[in-house]
Amino acid sequence: MTQQFPSVHYIISHDEINTHTFCVKIVIPTPDKNGQVLSLPAWIPGSYLVRDFCKHIGEFSAKNSNGDALSYSKLDKQRWKVEPCQQSIEIDYKVYAFDYSVRGAYLDQEFGFFNGTSVFMQVEGQQEQAVAVTLNQSQHAKTHQWKVATSLPLSDTTPLYAFGEYQAPDYQALIDHPVMMGNLDLIQFEQHGIQFDMVFVGAASLDKQRIADDVSKLCDHHLSMFSNGLDIDRYVFMTMVTDNGFGGLEHRASTALICGRNDLPSPTDNKEISENYRTFLSLCSHEFFHSWLVKRIRPQEHINANLSREAYTEQLWIFEGITSYFDDYALVRSGVVSQESYLELLGQMLTRVHRNLGKFKQTVTESSFDAWTRFYQQDENANNAIVSYYSKGAIIALCLDLYIRQNSEQKLTLVELMQTLWREYGLTPNGTHPRVIHDLCTQMGIDADNLLNQMLYSTDPLPVDNLLNQQGIEVNYQAANNYQDKGGKKLTSAIKHQFGATYNAEPSGVKITSVLNDSPASKAGLAKGDVLVALGEWQITASNLQSLIDKLTAKTTLLVFRRGKLLKLTFSPVAALKDSIYLTVKDKDLADKWLAKSI
Repeated sequence: MTQQFPSVHYIISHDEINTHTFCVKIVIPTPDKNGQVLSLPAWIPGSYLVRDFCKHIGEFSAKNSNGDALSYSKLDKQRWKVEPCQQSIEIDYKVYAFDYSVRGAYLDQEFGFFNGTSVFMQVEGQQEQAVAVTLNQSQHAKTHQWKVATSLPLSDTTPLYAFGEYQAPDYQALIDHPVMMGNLDLIQFEQHGIQFDMVFVGAASLDKQRIADDVSKLCDHHLSMFSNGLDIDRYVFMTMVTDNGFGGLEHRASTALICGRNDLPSPTDNKEISENYRTFLSLCSHEFFHSWLVKRIRPQEHINANLSREAYTEQLWIFEGITSYFDDYALVRSGVVSQESYLELLGQMLTRVHRNLGKFKQTVTESSFDAWTRFYQQDENANNAIVSYYSKGAIIALCLDLYIRQNSEQKLTLVELMQTLWREYGLTPNGTHPRVIHDLCTQMGIDADNLLNQMLYSTDPLPVDNLLNQQGIEVNYQAANNYQDKGGKKLTSAIKHQFGATYNAEPSGVKITSVLNDSPASKAGLAKGDVLVALGEWQITASNLQSLIDKLTAKTTLLVFRRGKLLKLTFSPVAALKDSIYLTVKDKDLADKWLAKSI
């Protein structure tokens, strides 16, 4: 029989690689005398969607310490109850793991990855007790010399990066340490007494020293901003590298990331920071900043949240929006990128929000509350109906930072507010309330109530142009120069007419993916799924659609296939919107007070 542990013991095996299956055994020395209930979370903290991880559970069974089978029943989709037993019991089940994301579990011949919310069932009634974890090494892992990366505390007998024995003080801690295994590229550096490990799986040739230097500066920035304050001595960046991907999820002493291979520099690249690499650095900055804002400073509604159902809060604009401001802002303040590069990033964010029509329909606090059903379940109408609490929240943070500076003779900033937030809500178990930013501004002697109420609870335009202007930055508007234009740069050419829809290339034309309300595309009657084949007498392709529209001088016939039926619509040209934003410095002294390197 399995070795007995004084606490609940989880044993994870991965011998069934070809079927993408983790095998899990739980040894429970003292099960509930009335019948042990086990459950799996429905969502993972930091990602606000009910994902029903239970759908990947199979072959559940239970037995006592003599090996006799125990009966069980399912109480609901994610809870199992085993018959009463006076002995130690063992639970076995399998987890299908083929979700290549930062939120679930994945296993193939190249590597394995899992979050605790996908594999560790909670032993109800014992969730506050310490647990032991054994990560077994498969023959495949041994043959291919796989290593393990995780921030789970090691037992005294297990060396770093090895399969073996791990532990956690309770269930909540257990599920906050994802695990990666495979042939790992490792980068290490130290900041403020913390060892940082960056592990990559699937990467090509890496310029390890360059990555270490740049990410180290970002970590130094955040740690200095909060005077460290983290109760850890090691932090792990776990990165899955693929042909094209992006994502991140924060944890207490680690983060899981996905990026594209082109996002990472190789030793032969020039030393200029590419847009792709800048995106990766911003992602690292964002997730590490969450070590304070999300993992230790939390809204009241997320303190001891019930992971079997949604936990609603209006405050995600704080936790994701302010983080989304500081992730890019730290790039320039740490000296990783130039002021020009940062202003380009900011111009792109301003462009995204400016083009979004949902900002007139939904407040940022409503967006936060409805994240479960709207932001995380976007459809083709999302740009018309919802606003991002990430992007708009970041611009609100920018506005607040500039407002504080300009109402304190440039002596106070959003940084001081965040430091107070950390002292009052991070170093204590208190959760934040909806007016916490209002109150902290008042403590600083800044009257920001009217500004915050307008930005948070109305759909009025944000005063960002005026605030940037007062900080020596000019906001410039221009028409886009092509379909892919993201803003941020001054253009030398521009489109002539607006289209108002997004699309993908099709062999027979282009296929509509979304339509902006009140745009020429909307007024023509286009809808998602329509395949555009001809404008006037000319065949449509993805490469010529905009040029055909630009040449129009009057309304013309648009031929469209919808569900296999040919429709003849009318398209009328309308002048292109000036919706591409770029920023320029008009007063360097004022701009430097905001943008100059801080460390």
